[in-house]
Amino acid sequence: MRSPRFLLTASLLAAALAAPGCIIIPKPKPFTLSVPGKELIEIEAAPAIEAALVVSDASPVTSAPAPGAPSPRTDIRGAGDGSMMIETVTVTGAGKDIPHRAPNFSPEQAAAMMCAAQKMGFGGESARRMHEATVKAKQARADLDAGKITLKQADEIELKRQDAVLNYMLPVPILNLIVGPAEKKQDLPKPVYRSVVLDNTDLFTFKENGKEVTAVSGVARNTGTERIELPPLTLRAIDEWGFSIAGQSSLFPFEALEPGEAKAWEVRLLNPPEYTREVYVHFAPPFMYRSPRDCDFFDPATFDASAPLGAPAPAPNEPSDVTVRRADRPVMGGPDGACGCDQSPT
Repeated sequence: MRSPRFLLTASLLAAALAAPGCIIIPKPKPFTLSVPGKELIEIEAAPAIEAALVVSDASPVTSAPAPGAPSPRTDIRGAGDGSMMIETVTVTGAGKDIPHRAPNFSPEQAAAMMCAAQKMGFGGESARRMHEATVKAKQARADLDAGKITLKQADEIELKRQDAVLNYMLPVPILNLIVGPAEKKQDLPKPVYRSVVLDNTDLFTFKENGKEVTAVSGVARNTGTERIELPPLTLRAIDEWGFSIAGQSSLFPFEALEPGEAKAWEVRLLNPPEYTREVYVHFAPPFMYRSPRDCDFFDPATFDASAPLGAPAPAPNEPSDVTVRRADRPVMGGPDGACGCDQSPT
């Protein structure tokens, strides 16, 4: 049972809320409150508590290795010779008299492009045809070396691969007569930024933690009279026909060079494509990056680089004649037309 005073207050409040306009709440009057003072006293610090660590005999404690220690490099090749060529890459099959109109992408790169096309929802079919033609061209080169096909047959397959690559890169054929679909080495910027030049560039490879690593070293030299802040460095992977097939932009290990100063640098080229014949360096822009490969239905343990992407994967325990070239290079492809790999760049 509510009291009459409560009902009256509730009625007045309901009427005020139902009335149009604003509700004016009177401002309360200021007031003061006297609080008795007290002298401040110093509080003693709490005694330190020593935590005792009890370790059982069954779980011995092992000390962690000191961080920052670089892994040893073994099997160093090409260091100090001043060459930017990768001598381990040999591509055979195509005759020297046929035109070379398109970059020599590897099957892994073609699968990555098809992955990107599927993610964007554009050019998926032309990307699939490019990947199939790229796989056939790689097999044709092996068949030519084995004497299974003639040079003329290998050249015909190579020309079809080039057509498929051009159709993917420029879906409107008339544009091939106006726009170059790919960059070549002679079209790339010179290795100069204002008064800074790149000297003594050198490509070399080595093994680290059991993996093969490709790196480029050099010297950045400021020939001017002003302090220069450096832009990133761009590394380009060049195929045997002079096309740029991949790139990577990286920061220098230093930010600027004083007048007349020179500093050495070293940058690793992450996962160079299979058909990389040379590496060219210049200052950014242009900036180069690797697209992430995040398509589904991909298992690197069962991927067959020589089979179409729609082919069924072999059984997990079934032996395969496919050899993974490098442990640190991702491979791409998968069943049902899907592709993908880890987030490592190609």
